[in-house]
Amino acid sequence: MLRSKTLQPGYLGASSRQNRGSITSAQPDVRRLERKKERLEREKEKLREKLTERGKKLGEAEKQIADLERQSALQKRNSTTSSKPPSSDGLAGEQRERGSSRKK
Repeated sequence: MLRSKTLQPGYLGASSRQNRGSITSAQPDVRRLERKKERLEREKEKLREKLTERGKKLGEAEKQIADLERQSALQKRNSTTSSKPPSSDGLAGEQRERGSSRKK
């Protein structure tokens, strides 16, 4: 009785040999991809830290801008832009135009 080669114990057909070869050649690809993934994870974490840091700086800058705008508004306030008397303008206040600018 003749037995087919594919039925003999321990025989690997051509397709099985090819698959086994591709599995071993795929292992370096898997390791390479795992290393790349780890590198990208580290990079992502660094970027998150930078983003958090820049968000804090942005918040500080916004507070500083609001404070400067408030200070500027207070400096621009004088007797011509508020209900204060002219004597409250002080020395730092802008000189306001006195008298009529129309010629008679």
